[in-house]
Amino acid sequence: MANKMLDDIGVTNYDDVEMRLNQPEMTPQKNKAYLNKIINDAELSRSQLKGYQSAVTKQFKSGKISEAEM
Repeated sequence: MANKMLDDIGVTNYDDVEMRLNQPEMTPQKNKAYLNKIINDAELSRSQLKGYQSAVTKQFKSGKISEAEM
């Protein structure tokens, strides 16, 4: 269920990360760089989602969109 939710918001899921880290060509330095990239992407997606949610709430309260669209 967690992997499906991560896929829905556009973040790399746990299975994909684990598979990538277990590849033979991944050195400790590449592992660290890859994990940093995944974390930065997840933080960006999280901040975008918060902004989207607040924008939708403002539009709903002002009457620009209906509850179904929200």
